Amino acid sequence: MEATEISEQVFQLFNESCVEMFSDLNCSINEASSPDEHVDEAPISDIDAGSEDLEIRLLLRFPYSVLAMTYPVDDVLDVDDSKLEDWLSEMSNQLIGRLKNKLIKHEVYLNMGLPENHFGLQPEQLKPEGFEHRIFYYDIDNEIFECHVSVDVINEHMTFHSEESSDDMHDEGELELF
Repeated sequence: MEATEISEQVFQLFNESCVEMFSDLNCSINEASSPDEHVDEAPISDIDAGSEDLEIRLLLRFPYSVLAMTYPVDDVLDVDDSKLEDWLSEMSNQLIGRLKNKLIKHEVYLNMGLPENHFGLQPEQLKPEGFEHRIFYYDIDNEIFECHVSVDVINEHMTFHSEESSDDMHDEGELELF
């Protein structure tokens, strides 16, 4: 499988992971065709996962309205911005973890990094060079957020099984707030 085909598979698996995660959070999520003007001011969470064969980097830009809508408490009005920013980091962990689990089913194994939040920056300032990039826009209750996915296939001879292997069944992680 060529590097561009592997990148396309990763992009598709990311999209599945994102839709599944927000569906599991009881959100109605749809793909959107373009960003919302309010997204430009939103914080960005930056997280990566990689191996000797493949490097993936996610830049997630979620407006505070989306963070508040998805925050797992009943009365979100009492939640301050710092908790919402922690929630952004947790969601990036959850997303990269879901993607990692999907890749395991294709016999691709990655080590996850730690998320880092950025404020007042644009994704273009953080995108790694030499990677293939894809931007996904999603709509939750008329609020748009965006996800930048960057993929670098380091080893063009890596093994990526196009069919999921059935012996690797991994459950998604559970969310636990302290």
